[in-house]
Amino acid sequence: MKTADCMTHTFVALRPTDTVQAVLTQFLKHRLDIACVLTPDGKLEGIVTKYVIYRLLLEGGILNTPIAPCLIREVVTVNLNTPLTETRDILLSNNVAHAVVVDDEGIVHGVVAKGDLIQGFLMATEQLANHVQCLIEHLDDAVVAIDRNHRIHTFNSPAERLFQQPQFAVLDQTVESMLPQVGEDMIYALHAHAPLASKKILLPETVALASFAPVVYRDQVIGSIAILKDLSAYEKMAHELETTKKLERMLESAIDGKYLHAFTHGTALDRIVTRNGEMELLKKQAYLAAQTLSTVLITGESGTGKELFAQAIHEISGRPGKYVKVNCAAIPVEMLESEFFGYADGAFTGARKGGKPGKFELADGGTLFLDEIGDMPLSLQAKLLRVLQEKEFERLGDTRTRQVNVRIVAATNKRLEDLIREGRFREDLYYRLHVIHLEIPPLRNRPEDLPPLCEELIRKLNQRIGKKVVGITPAAIEILKKYDWPGNVRELENVLERAMNLESSEWIEVHHLPSGLLSARRNNVFAGTLSVGNMPAGTFPKGDIPDGPLQMEKRDLLEAAEKNLIVQVLKESGGNRSLAAKQLGISRSTLYQKMRRYGIEEKVDYR
Repeated sequence: MKTADCMTHTFVALRPTDTVQAVLTQFLKHRLDIACVLTPDGKLEGIVTKYVIYRLLLEGGILNTPIAPCLIREVVTVNLNTPLTETRDILLSNNVAHAVVVDDEGIVHGVVAKGDLIQGFLMATEQLANHVQCLIEHLDDAVVAIDRNHRIHTFNSPAERLFQQPQFAVLDQTVESMLPQVGEDMIYALHAHAPLASKKILLPETVALASFAPVVYRDQVIGSIAILKDLSAYEKMAHELETTKKLERMLESAIDGKYLHAFTHGTALDRIVTRNGEMELLKKQAYLAAQTLSTVLITGESGTGKELFAQAIHEISGRPGKYVKVNCAAIPVEMLESEFFGYADGAFTGARKGGKPGKFELADGGTLFLDEIGDMPLSLQAKLLRVLQEKEFERLGDTRTRQVNVRIVAATNKRLEDLIREGRFREDLYYRLHVIHLEIPPLRNRPEDLPPLCEELIRKLNQRIGKKVVGITPAAIEILKKYDWPGNVRELENVLERAMNLESSEWIEVHHLPSGLLSARRNNVFAGTLSVGNMPAGTFPKGDIPDGPLQMEKRDLLEAAEKNLIVQVLKESGGNRSLAAKQLGISRSTLYQKMRRYGIEEKVDYR
């Protein structure tokens, strides 16, 4: 609050020519002890107090005498906008009971006394108390507070709802008698002078999370407070929010193809790194497939990442059950049926007592990933078809029929159409699996994915094998682009891991790559331009490569790549040698040395 909020506005205003009798009349009329003597323009000339007038009369003064000789001209003044606390300090420091209140121009607006200040502080305290009470009343959480005698003095509307008791029946009663659910902890916080860790409290129709703390005023504990959150309300809100988000995702996914980034952000699909348009479309189709309950068939060569797509489909689907994988090629034929459907107690010699659930039961409510589905025996294919059609099965050696709700995602690196013609795969099962088909292209058909894949794999390998490799040089990337990659991404990871384990360089360079990869490249002539946009500093390998047939081949390939890169950078920099050297991450003198070595003309205009 400010001084203007509590000053006396009806002050006595006089002129220097007014008489003592006039002053006494005003004092009696307004019951004031001070009068302000003003100039014609309303500014302060001085003050007259009752004490000065009484002393004048006792000394024989005359009532019709002007008050000018009685003026006190050294007067304490405060501005209208001065805070109450500052005005209080001014009165105390000057040892006076009154101060004249003026504005910025010095015009008098009132008088403030110590009593006015006390009234102002009381009013401010009352306003603050009202604000606090209003805030407590409108909180979503329940608030209960007690005094030092354990009596309840605060009990807001949320507390009424939680405890199912009206406020009037609870206030001024002891907390232990009215609210036994929180009484003991509130009394403990009061007497222990310490807060308690949050805990769950069982209330008439809900469960609340309660926290307890002492209330301290001027270093004295005057009570304690409990704050309770209705957990059922929070759980309901979280459930509604999740349901709303899922509905929004399903609705927006049906509108157009502009949602890929928004929907793939934060899912498993982020682990599928690509710059290839076909792969981007495949990720979009995988997202849409995850929103349905249909069976998905994923085909592609070994190492292309079929299981990554399967995991992504499960995660995005939001199914509450588990993701369970079965490798149909890795389980012995005689164990396949028991692995899929489980077995009953005593189904065969050595069977676990009480039986064992199979993969279908483990994946109930979730996703069952059938990897290498093309290697499944015909006898099991028939039973699988029945489960897909009827959603039920029996454990091995059991007569009880069990119902399951399982989403099937199957994968294979074989052409199922060929297996059907050979009589090794059921045609009806094929059509049951082939509802949604995702075919992953091989790595050799998407060379643009090599740079981001290498970056992601190097990051992952650094964490796994404890290395600090920065990246792979553009020259090495160009070598990788000329290779067929029969093992796809899995083979690429093996090549990078080998290079990182056997070399201590910060960069994977051409001479770090395995000889088999270099000799098996599709073209013996180094071709293609290199992009300088991602050109790392210090790209060029250091040291000489030993002589020998394979080493000579590596050296020739490296030199050709280096020459092509220098020419390309010079073109992009318009022939500016300094800029080209900076982009290549080498000094200008080193650039001139390499240009002479490779016969690159220094005076050629590259613009």
